[in-house]
Amino acid sequence: MEQEIYFDNAATTSLYPETVERMRHFLAQEFWNPSAMYRPAIQAEKELEEARETVAAGLKVPAKNLTFTSGGTEGSNTVIRGVCESQRLDDYNIITTQIEHPAVLEVFRYYEEKGIRTTYLPVDEYGRADLEALEAALDEKTALVSIMAVNNELGSVNDLVSAGRIIREKSPKAVFHSDFVQAYLKTEDPRLDIEAAGLDAVNICAHKIHGPKGIGALYIREGVRIPPLLLGGGQERGMRSGTENLPLAAGFASAAAARKDRLPELERHAQELKNRLLAALSDVGDLRIGSAEDASPYVISLGFRGVRGEVLLHMLEDQGIYISTGSACSTHHKGGHVLKAAGLDREAAEGTVRISTSEYNTPEEIDVLAKALTDSAGQLRRITRFGGKNRSRR
Repeated sequence: MEQEIYFDNAATTSLYPETVERMRHFLAQEFWNPSAMYRPAIQAEKELEEARETVAAGLKVPAKNLTFTSGGTEGSNTVIRGVCESQRLDDYNIITTQIEHPAVLEVFRYYEEKGIRTTYLPVDEYGRADLEALEAALDEKTALVSIMAVNNELGSVNDLVSAGRIIREKSPKAVFHSDFVQAYLKTEDPRLDIEAAGLDAVNICAHKIHGPKGIGALYIREGVRIPPLLLGGGQERGMRSGTENLPLAAGFASAAAARKDRLPELERHAQELKNRLLAALSDVGDLRIGSAEDASPYVISLGFRGVRGEVLLHMLEDQGIYISTGSACSTHHKGGHVLKAAGLDREAAEGTVRISTSEYNTPEEIDVLAKALTDSAGQLRRITRFGGKNRSRR
């Protein structure tokens, strides 16, 4: 295999070289426990707080309200379980969308099975939450609303600012949470402004921005009370017990620092790659562009009718090109719930693949991808038509 081209950056990203070196330093040299009392450990604690400041600055929130976690899943679980388990009323309700990450959906389903009134908001054909349905679902007993910022399969961007206004008008006591994993340090879209949206809780992770796996962070607005998910030694201001992982926190901060002042440049690069790919595929028949024009440019959903996405994925894999059929965020992912919510029928959903880019992808790689998609989809369609004719003769 002469080439390897990676287009699955919504699943995970490669580490920045400087991030690897930063982590190596804390793994091999400054390995101290930040909770210990001697001089090197006290310095480690200072390094941890500096990392917190850097990560919080990327989210534009106070560092004192940011807790390091193991990733997006733990952050979402902490908020949803914390809110639901602390309710004093038996009759309360919770609201989310039909296209959330499993780390949100599965927890909502857990509480739904326990008898909690649960609403799953519909979305439009591009995966954007229906805000009229949100307004209709809200009442004085709504305890929690969770709406993701950017969808990981379609790239759809939700208007959290408008959603926040509706929530504050109808259910001012509700906790408003958002999964920012695909948005953090990837976009400055005003629809996702945390302060303007009045968000109470936001979770992020490092490995979508060329940082390490195994670490994320959870922002909780000042005055919002959410009990910890993990109890023990009281680290992270009592919000997340367990020895602080300074190497991963430093790696997270390194990746955040590498992106913070380059956001417009990075987003422009992603948009240029997206435009180039769509232009190169413009003559391909029966192709559905599943990502809206105002979607995140990093995620491109393509539907090839008459083609099985999984087969297309493996044909590209044989050429050293790695894409996805959807989310890689659950084990042996079969996909379906996001595309189904967006209104795709089974054939259209099965023919959908996801391209997700990073700053390391080049225009030349996009050209190679476009040709591979065009040729492979054409070959599969010819095989399907030929097979259909043969079957009809029998």
